[in-house]
Amino acid sequence: AVQAHLGVYGPGEYLGEMSLDGGRRSASVETLEASTCAVVGRATLEAFIGERPQFAFELLAKVIRRARTATLSTRQ
Repeated sequence: AVQAHLGVYGPGEYLGEMSLDGGRRSASVETLEASTCAVVGRATLEAFIGERPQFAFELLAKVIRRARTATLSTRQ
């Protein structure tokens, strides 16, 4: 299996967005320090986006950036 370091994320970041299509997760996560995380289910996310549609565009932009970063990392 190919392993790639995809990045270090700071406070307030989210991850796991690749599972929104119902597929398998594509990455594992390891924290560098004590962290508090929350699992947000699809129904909760859909309700949040309904109240704040702009977040859908932010999420989409983040997914695109991460995909581009992963592609570049794989090429190198």
